[in-house]
Amino acid sequence: MPLEIPRLRLHDTADATAAEVVPGDNELKVFGCGPLPSTAPHIGHLAQFMGTDVLRRALHWLGTPTRFLLAVPDLAVAPAPQARTGAVPWAPAAPAEGPSQAERSSAALQADLLAMGVLAPELRPTSTAVALVIEFVRSLERAGFTYQLDTGVYFDTGRLPEFDVFGDPGPELRAMRSQAETDPRRRHPDDFAVWRREDWRDLHAKRWSSPWGPGRPGWHISCSAIAATLGPHLGVHVGGEAQRHHHHLAEIAQSEALLPSGSRWVGRWMHHAPLRTESGTLSRDRSAPSLGELRRSGFHPLAFRLLLLRGHYRAHPPFTTEALSRAQGTLTRLAALARSARLPDPPSWAEARRRTGEGPAARLLGRFTEALADDLDTATALSVLEEALCEPDRDPGGLVASASDHVLGLRLTTVETGVSVPG
Repeated sequence: MPLEIPRLRLHDTADATAAEVVPGDNELKVFGCGPLPSTAPHIGHLAQFMGTDVLRRALHWLGTPTRFLLAVPDLAVAPAPQARTGAVPWAPAAPAEGPSQAERSSAALQADLLAMGVLAPELRPTSTAVALVIEFVRSLERAGFTYQLDTGVYFDTGRLPEFDVFGDPGPELRAMRSQAETDPRRRHPDDFAVWRREDWRDLHAKRWSSPWGPGRPGWHISCSAIAATLGPHLGVHVGGEAQRHHHHLAEIAQSEALLPSGSRWVGRWMHHAPLRTESGTLSRDRSAPSLGELRRSGFHPLAFRLLLLRGHYRAHPPFTTEALSRAQGTLTRLAALARSARLPDPPSWAEARRRTGEGPAARLLGRFTEALADDLDTATALSVLEEALCEPDRDPGGLVASASDHVLGLRLTTVETGVSVPG
């Protein structure tokens, strides 16, 4: 009789319930969009990517075939003042000499994610996939969901039965959303541009020709156009809580406008909580430390990963130097134990289940797997890894320790045991 592997139960932000994640057409399609590249990435950005990495690793452990597409913004907001008409200035994707800020930020982000053990996406298109955008806007136009002003082509939210699918954002977020588009002639406060026409006052903007004249994509349209290359429906859409009531709402509006009435574009919405300090959130704070700054202070990148694993993607523990120091101490201790245990290559779930039998190791394996299946409870899963390494008689052969280390992405056998704990 084949062993039954549990399915991941994931909390869905849209309906505030946890349900099993079931792949469609034998493959789970996961989509996410990266941070704006106008500044170098900081640890607030990295926390979101780490949560997505745990999702992908857990799905692989649970035997769910997965394809992850990450849309990478490569148009940065220019420092020029906004035009009176509401046209948004964009920086060119690449200047004549040297890499652009967007390219430098993208390279820094990739290097940081690699240092933190984050798996690369299977697909990584950039937001300047303008041919996809133009075809998507044409489809919205044919379906009657757009109208034109001299500042651009706008999505008509008045055609939708509901816009705030994640609930009322409150007056502050609603005002911010409305002010993101400043053309007062829009039909509704929530209407947003899907194509921005050329503005001669913005001399540094990158432009493309289109059926509506020279211009550039709107803030949100590239993600919907790129995601559509995976098909009309997504299994999971990942992203930060800060994107929930603005960017993701626009994505839903655009994408579901082209689906049959009542169809849902995304199966489960996975929103990561912002990383916080004792004084506030780091999600939009440009003064937040970078991973490079943490490393120069003596911290290992995987200590930051371990700190995040001690919390939950929907409720990160507060980030403090003291908490990171404790995480580094734990990382050093576990790395030394993993090296002395001479852990085997990480097994698959089915292999580990067969080889652990019915003893203490099997119970450890069951607790680890159930923790991950329960909305990615990484704190419990990490405690199982610690038990397996600290009490090796409960995990003979190190199968549970090897598997849990691999799934949590800590790579303990590669961590230098001489890592110091900053005082």
